[in-house]
Amino acid sequence: MGLKKGSKISLIMGLASGILVLVGAWLVTVAPKPAWIFLVSLNALLALSFISRLIKTRKFMPSGMLLLITLAVLAFCITKII
Repeated sequence: MGLKKGSKISLIMGLASGILVLVGAWLVTVAPKPAWIFLVSLNALLALSFISRLIKTRKFMPSGMLLLITLAVLAFCITKII
């Protein structure tokens, strides 16, 4: 999608964050507690990014929707730490 719209940086950042999430998922099997902390930090950074995009564009799609998904995953990861 990002490449079609001409936003190569969006495509690159999407792939990078996706790879980091996969690394975090793999780490959960190796060392659960540090992995959940890593995933909480990653989701917090993604949430901040989506909040800034939402404020900048004032459009719900796609940043608002992705923010809601990120906050849900963040809450799930926090419950796993607790």
